[in-house]
Amino acid sequence: MVSIRVEGDFEVVDQDGKVFGLAGRNKIGLCRCGHSENKPFCDGAHKKVNFQSVIQAFDLPPAHRPLFLNPSSRLPAGNLTDRQHPDRASTPCVSF
Repeated sequence: MVSIRVEGDFEVVDQDGKVFGLAGRNKIGLCRCGHSENKPFCDGAHKKVNFQSVIQAFDLPPAHRPLFLNPSSRLPAGNLTDRQHPDRASTPCVSF
């Protein structure tokens, strides 16, 4: 299998945050070859273009969880500068 297999209770969301309708599916294949006519889903096009790729499973490092100045602000605590937010003089700016 060349596609990325996803199983379980999940949603697939596009770049605008819109959820794809999966019609009740709890197993899908995601295209890796880039030739599917049904992107982001696999339609078997990798067989026609002879796409081959071998990927061995590995463990990801722990997820980075940003610290927040104020849980309601959702502004990361890292990368604070000495500048002030233009609309709120007492709030530090966050630079990325």
